[in-house]
Amino acid sequence: MKLWRVSLLFLSATLPVACGGGGASTRRDAAPDVPVTGPDAPRDLLPDVARDVSPASAVGVLSGLRWELPCSNNFNGYCDTPLVREKSATLIGAPGVTYEIALRFRGVVEEKTYEGGTKDGHWNVGGAPADDLYNVYKMDVSNPPQTFFLNSGASNSGFCVGLDYTRTVRMAADSTVTLIADPIDGAQVENGGTDGLPVVVPGIPPAPSRYDGQFIQMDVVSVTQLP
Repeated sequence: MKLWRVSLLFLSATLPVACGGGGASTRRDAAPDVPVTGPDAPRDLLPDVARDVSPASAVGVLSGLRWELPCSNNFNGYCDTPLVREKSATLIGAPGVTYEIALRFRGVVEEKTYEGGTKDGHWNVGGAPADDLYNVYKMDVSNPPQTFFLNSGASNSGFCVGLDYTRTVRMAADSTVTLIADPIDGAQVENGGTDGLPVVVPGIPPAPSRYDGQFIQMDVVSVTQLP
């Protein structure tokens, strides 16, 4: 089924001090610690005002994230692929803020049967994977907690389909989004549609070439900060 190095800058000033003999001596007064608010500051040191970012900036980390299961040892319509691949990203923004995000999913995958939950095309909210060997593609959101499956359909089809759909999801600021691609047994259907030809999704890499394997790319279409 992902630290910061902080340097503290101290400012000093040289101030003249009057002496009885008419001369002047100096002393160095350290300025108070300067809060680190630049791009090198750890998130827990940022003041709340710095985390009150625009909705687009808060969810920008999601755009371009991909689930990828490349092929090797292709044979007779199937191939080997790495076991579970996982990556995650965390939204930013002020605590207590919730965003409504329209996400576009495009890619090439084999379908998988999911049991329970709410099905909407290839999108399945909640539920659980059927007990078979076909690939699971899912997205876990930590707040509010929910699991979304991305390749809902009929297992055992023996071919791949192209995905291109948009769904709206609610996520809170500081929510962690985890992408998981699980081939179950380390094998999968190679990139080929019902006609036996490779499926190419225009507009995303490696188009116009085919991807040797299966993948899904997620992009943010729009975002609204809820009141």
